[in-house]
Amino acid sequence: MQNMQQQISAETVLNLIWQHMDLCRGYGDIYTNILTVLYAYHKGYTIHKMQRYVEFVRNDDALLNDLINASSISKIANDVMYSILNELEHIDHNHYNKIYPEVLSGLFDRISSSAGHASIEFYTPQEITKLMAFILNKENCTSIYDPFCGTASLANELSSYSPNTQFEGQELNHRTALYARVNLEATYGSDFGLHVCDSTIHWSNKHFDAVASCPPFNLRLSTDQQRGIANLLPHIYC
Repeated sequence: MQNMQQQISAETVLNLIWQHMDLCRGYGDIYTNILTVLYAYHKGYTIHKMQRYVEFVRNDDALLNDLINASSISKIANDVMYSILNELEHIDHNHYNKIYPEVLSGLFDRISSSAGHASIEFYTPQEITKLMAFILNKENCTSIYDPFCGTASLANELSSYSPNTQFEGQELNHRTALYARVNLEATYGSDFGLHVCDSTIHWSNKHFDAVASCPPFNLRLSTDQQRGIANLLPHIYC
């Protein structure tokens, strides 16, 4: 049984989460509720389950408390969180933490795809983010500033090249910034370096190897376009 647990993929976990979320379409935004469950389980925090009611034990973790404060708890949200937590508890915790960043990345992508342009932000297609990270790595950039970071997906891709890459970003939308903090913590172990402010007014005076960003451009790539960009990756700057 333990071996089966260790073999579970991020895609399998993501599909389990998405199936439960499908049960509450039209009942409002529960994404923050789901992220709270995923984050609290990732950190190993105490979560009480009483008669299908999920309660998070607050502590000195500012990110956990901000997630709880931003959540809108309803009966349907509680049922979904309860079901997802039951699924997570069947996964080896160490293995879950290994695939946790990939689960988050896939979840943000699905949230954006399902919500369309009315979502919390215009999610940059993963192919473009991968391309940006590839170029930055080719240029030996070890410190990056992203003034329009969104959910900080660029940081996630940069870490695949080097976990020591310094990333700093800012995001105006408070809820999106909260998601970025979750992503940064999963990638670097801390949400330090994320600022909630308007980049047209506030700008970092620190020195970075590169300023890299892909501001919202209201574009979705077709399947053929995605494949075309993916095929370019190995050949750029070679």
